[in-house]
Amino acid sequence: MGSRREILLLIAVALTFLTVAIPIQLRSNWITIAWAVEGVAILWAALEIQSVRLRAHAFALFVLAFGKFLFWDTPYGYRTAFIPVFNRYFLSSLAVIGCYLAAVYLFERRKLINDRTAMLVIALCAALMFWLLISIETQTYFAGRAFVEKNMEDAARERWLGQMALSVLWAAYAAALAAFGFVRRVAVIRWAALALFGLTVVKAMLVDIAQLQKLYRIIVFFVTGILLLLVAWGYHRAFHSRESVT
Repeated sequence: MGSRREILLLIAVALTFLTVAIPIQLRSNWITIAWAVEGVAILWAALEIQSVRLRAHAFALFVLAFGKFLFWDTPYGYRTAFIPVFNRYFLSSLAVIGCYLAAVYLFERRKLINDRTAMLVIALCAALMFWLLISIETQTYFAGRAFVEKNMEDAARERWLGQMALSVLWAAYAAALAAFGFVRRVAVIRWAALALFGLTVVKAMLVDIAQLQKLYRIIVFFVTGILLLLVAWGYHRAFHSRESVT
């Protein structure tokens, strides 16, 4: 037992130095990717040898990666012209999200009840990161197009298109989350999908339809109503199947 603790202590010290060395040797988004990859590797080792300390170290790395993605990597302001999806911010962030999903897979493979909360927290962080990623990518793309327009009407049109594209993406993403929550029977994911649906509806009513003509407003409300009916139908089927099983 003593030798095992000494080995774990040495591993923890080595990993601490490695974590500190990463921002010294690497730059920008590569730091976030390295921390996330290291977190997955440490989590795998922690689950294999059932080490609480290594698991805590892995969570600390995931927190570091999430914080750097949120406060340093994400460009909230103006961005120069870029190609959507195929750019450094999107691809590097997608790699980090992939590491979070790999961590969720490791938890699922172990099938430990005590680890379910930690797995759900990591899964929600991945969902939140992807939502912010597609939102920033869409918003800054259309904002950049509006910035280079010389005509005020064209610039306003580009900004409005950005808002509409954002709402469509949010609704599609919420529908995907809801479907995943229904299939895997994960209540937290379903609640996250409902929250995103609610945010999308509020945004559509307060922002998107302000510049729409009457016909397009009717179409927006109609599509939104159909989406909400589909979600309600999914909830009905989910609860009905649960009652049938019990």
